[in-house]
Amino acid sequence: YAAMLQIAISAVAIVVFGGKIGLSLYAYGGRYFRSFVFRLEGGVFLLDLVSYITSILTVISPSRKKAVLYFTFFGGFMALHAVRIFHIFYASARPPSDAQLMEKRKAGGKSTIKSVVGVWVSKKYSSMSFAAPDLVRTVRNLSSAFSLQLFATRDEESDVKEADPFCESGPNHALHSGRPDWEEILSDAIDRAHCTRECGGEVVGVFFCGSPAIASTLQRTAQEVTANHQYSTGGSCQCRLLVHKENF
Repeated sequence: YAAMLQIAISAVAIVVFGGKIGLSLYAYGGRYFRSFVFRLEGGVFLLDLVSYITSILTVISPSRKKAVLYFTFFGGFMALHAVRIFHIFYASARPPSDAQLMEKRKAGGKSTIKSVVGVWVSKKYSSMSFAAPDLVRTVRNLSSAFSLQLFATRDEESDVKEADPFCESGPNHALHSGRPDWEEILSDAIDRAHCTRECGGEVVGVFFCGSPAIASTLQRTAQEVTANHQYSTGGSCQCRLLVHKENF
């Protein structure tokens, strides 16, 4: 009965591992064939196959030598199977490497924020000046991916230049007179998105809080800029602007 049990166990393992290897080769092809897992599972399969053959020979013609060979190969099968189990646990529990994270993002995983442009519009700089000291201190600690632009629609250019709190904060931050050119700002944003992931469908989020009239203009401009960009690339690029609006 012990010999028959050995044959049955080996046969089941052959079917399971043989089927698993066959399915993996069909699904993953050369990538699986070149992997460490294939070598490991192939070794398990071969040792079990030899154990199966040895167990049959032992039943047909019992001998001490054949029994020793069987237990040797079966022991190797169990040892490799244990290594395979530990490898599965290790591969599942270890954190992904930086290269794997980048590959996942390229393959459609979670995207990362490449840049942020903050635009604050008010009639007079005097209504924004209360926040200027805190803004200046904040932008000094931000990366070059962040840009802050303030617009005072009713201030003269000379007054704005004199009052600009960002004159020593670098070119990414500035105070302007007049209204922002939304078409220019959004076109620049979608062009930078296109350069970051060409033809990859990068999304530029536009978050707006303010007058519903301005929100409507912003929404229309975003649609026009998106359409013009996709037309200029021959329809091959799916980069787009998405506007999120709210007002109090």
